[in-house]
Amino acid sequence: MSSNGTLINPNSPGVGQEEIYALVAFWFNTLVYGAYLSLFISSFSGLWRGWRRGTSKVFFVGMCLMFLLTTLDALVTAHLNVYAYTWGLSNQRGPLGILNMWNRWDRFTHSVMISLVLWIADFLAIYRCYIVWQKSWRIILVPSVILLLSMSINIVNLHWFLHPETWLRPTVWIFLDMCYPLHLGQNILTTGLIAFKIWKQHLRSAQSGVRAYAGIRLVYVLRIIFESAMIYTLQMLVLVILFRLRHRGMVIFQTSLAPSASIVFVLMVTRVEMARTQDRDIQGGGRSYKLPSWLDATSPSEGSGSSQTIDHAVAKEEAGNANDTPQPIEPRT
Repeated sequence: MSSNGTLINPNSPGVGQEEIYALVAFWFNTLVYGAYLSLFISSFSGLWRGWRRGTSKVFFVGMCLMFLLTTLDALVTAHLNVYAYTWGLSNQRGPLGILNMWNRWDRFTHSVMISLVLWIADFLAIYRCYIVWQKSWRIILVPSVILLLSMSINIVNLHWFLHPETWLRPTVWIFLDMCYPLHLGQNILTTGLIAFKIWKQHLRSAQSGVRAYAGIRLVYVLRIIFESAMIYTLQMLVLVILFRLRHRGMVIFQTSLAPSASIVFVLMVTRVEMARTQDRDIQGGGRSYKLPSWLDATSPSEGSGSSQTIDHAVAKEEAGNANDTPQPIEPRT
């Protein structure tokens, strides 16, 4: 993550209001974390059922790690702000001087926690894309390169936090400034690839006369994906704009990146569980409606030899509707 310390300029927008921005950022982060905590608790039963079925181990571990890191980040951030706005008021440095001490243990820990959460979030997004595209390595090649580049930039930035006396060359600042745009681009790319794959299967199903797979329309799946990722994507977009403007108010959105990134996957699990509950008692055509396994598990059954993806799911549904469909589509090989 790029350093606010590099942006202290008398001509930067918002200069003189940093203490207010920092205080608003703390309370905004607390509010977002509270919402995330509530959603995580309510969705944990669904995560646990997926773990017991052996169908979402990667996401279960990843989301639990994100929860632990985000919780630790919230506690450290609370300690930093309480310390800055109590002891710092009677200190010559003031609250802002403490908040800008990037090599302090709590300030540095906050930066590390955000970086780790964003890395895990990007990895899970890439993994989901990998599963939806039938385990195609070529599809996730570019997102993976972007993730590795973002990790390298973050590591350089964290090193600068510990050694603020080091003056980096102007060319290096160009790469540091690409931190947030890379995260935003990676998120848009993976979400777009997943949405494109689902939309293709939706058109394929519509052409063959299949209106829905197992009671869940693929258009509804698109809504789940887009709406779940919207909060983090919009926040990152605003942060990119404010960062390029060197506006000091960017700290408001920067501080809450950890819970915002974590809430994406919790929202998706919550909405999938809601859809499962609504469809559990629905009967149609002599069979119950269920969620597609690739959405239900968010990953195929690991260790079970099963690798059902969208193509397989739609092909299977089309085969089951052969009597109603003039020309059923055969599964891809």
